[in-house]
Amino acid sequence: GITPTQRGEALKTLATTTAQVAMMSFLYNALAAGDDDYEELDPTFRDSRLYMLGANTPITIPLRKDVFLLPHSIMTHGYNYLIEGASEHPEMAKKYMANAILQAIPTISAMPTMIKAPLESLSNYDSFTMRPIVGTALKERDPSLQYGPPTSETMKQVGALTSKLPASMQLSPMQLDHLFKGFFGSAGGTVLAMTDIAVRAGMGLPYTDRTAQEAIRAFVPGSGVFSPSEKGSRDQAEYYDMAERVTRATKSLASLKGDAKAHTEYKEEHKGLLTVAGAMKANSQALNIIRDKEAYNRNVANSIRSPAEKREVAKELERQRQAAVADIRAIQNKAFGEWTKRKGG
Repeated sequence: GITPTQRGEALKTLATTTAQVAMMSFLYNALAAGDDDYEELDPTFRDSRLYMLGANTPITIPLRKDVFLLPHSIMTHGYNYLIEGASEHPEMAKKYMANAILQAIPTISAMPTMIKAPLESLSNYDSFTMRPIVGTALKERDPSLQYGPPTSETMKQVGALTSKLPASMQLSPMQLDHLFKGFFGSAGGTVLAMTDIAVRAGMGLPYTDRTAQEAIRAFVPGSGVFSPSEKGSRDQAEYYDMAERVTRATKSLASLKGDAKAHTEYKEEHKGLLTVAGAMKANSQALNIIRDKEAYNRNVANSIRSPAEKREVAKELERQRQAAVADIRAIQNKAFGEWTKRKGG
């Protein structure tokens, strides 16, 4: 067994390591302050890795969840709020720090991949991001059409093969992508990166800005390569988080129509989220139109639109996607209450 002395030494070492990580994280965030590319990364992924600041490279260093993730995340969001003048809404900071705490606790994330990956796909829940694999907006589509910019091109084509089947039998590209990468790890990501390049070349599909990262992953396995654009910008991540909150609030309010008192109390308690429901619906409709245009751009014959033209259209649609969620700061203000706007917000 472990003696009291050994236990005390272990706790002392843990405390010392945690303090060192916190101090290094503070200095790291001080260096990152003002780096727009870094600040616009999805915090769920940004908190779990160290980026080579100012190097304009997708290479990163993953952090261990059991020792480094929690103090790094707490210091990152603490720095943003206390030093950077509330560079993110406190409500979002609480969410990200809660995610870090859950990541540090051995739960589903500690399961063997042969169990974890299928379980997550079946439950439509990513234990790393703490978000649904297929979000609310895409959930309303046929499974074969459930994909976004990060989804593997290979899995999009696999999903398309099932598009003529009943919805209950169709395969979701997003869930297939998550299952394959989760089950096979970095080797699975490497295989998909290679097949994606081949699929794009064979079908004359437009190459995206992720093509270079796909090539690096394919030919330098285990390189730690990570493309921020692949995981989604901060604005997009926080937009989809807000969409989940608003959908949950509106559906919960609708379920209380038979109880006038409970309905009134719930409406008052969640009036912020309910106030922005109209704006979120308009943005969601705009994003659906963009997705439809992206699907057409991918599938239209090369005789009608050349690969070079497809690439330009793909870039323009991505710009429109970013513009559609750019007002998330104003929406957060209305939903959660006013706060000190971060730079550019």
